[in-house]
Amino acid sequence: KAPVYLKDVATVSIRNKDPENLARYNGERCLGISIYKENKYNTVNAVENLLAKIDEFRKSLPGYDFHIISNQGEFIGSSINEVKDSALMGIILAVIILYIFLRRVNMTLIVSLSIPISIIATFNLMYFNGLTINIMTLGGLALGAGMLIDNAIVVMENIFRNLENGLSPKEAAIKGASEVSGAITSSTLTTIVVFLPIVYIQGAAGELFKEQAWTVSFSLLSSLFVAVLLIPMLASQYVKAPAKNQASLKIKGYGQFVGKLLKHRYAVVLTALVVMIGSYLLLPLIDKEFMPKADSRESALGINS
Repeated sequence: KAPVYLKDVATVSIRNKDPENLARYNGERCLGISIYKENKYNTVNAVENLLAKIDEFRKSLPGYDFHIISNQGEFIGSSINEVKDSALMGIILAVIILYIFLRRVNMTLIVSLSIPISIIATFNLMYFNGLTINIMTLGGLALGAGMLIDNAIVVMENIFRNLENGLSPKEAAIKGASEVSGAITSSTLTTIVVFLPIVYIQGAAGELFKEQAWTVSFSLLSSLFVAVLLIPMLASQYVKAPAKNQASLKIKGYGQFVGKLLKHRYAVVLTALVVMIGSYLLLPLIDKEFMPKADSRESALGINS
């Protein structure tokens, strides 16, 4: 039998496989690489490590050009910076409002100290709980920034009231803090109880809001210890009895308004019930979606040819 060679029945050549897609940069063919991280790693840290490696490649491969087309770390970093700026602005506004009502620099400074101290304590609790600084945890801090000084204001105001009644600064600090410690503890714990069930939510929603719930709970718990322990100590040292002509900002007519409401308490309860039911009936009119719309300041254009 005569042999049949492959060249007799086919044309054989060495060539590249027809590409399923093409990558071009500035009109020139290039090699496109998409890099994804695993869920357990931090995006910003992964991007920083990749950028460092790309710089090493540029030095070791001088004949090749490396260009970054899309960097998700920049969007995440800018979002985190916006949340930080919002939280800082909220803290500044809280201090300004605090001074308007207290009318005393020393009391304002003492109460304002509860914010950074509580935030630092919250960072420690976040570290031991394995939480990272991201949009959700910073959002939790921004959410709790205004609530961080609530307990401190209650304690400081009661201490000042005892000072006005003639007690010494030390006695006023002890008595003032002990009188309201039970009230602020119960109010703080009730707020924490509202957020803690979110920790046990399963699925994507749980992964999104779990860290925020932990952060808010940690910040409120830290503010409670600061208000009960630190604020009385500072008040006993730096707050003196007020002058006779010095008074805090008071809302005139509020007592009369509350008195009139108490005379019609059944009407008030009925009105609150109607408002609650009406709010529930408005729920179907509110649009629902899984994630809010976010502006990434980027546009993508795909062309098939």
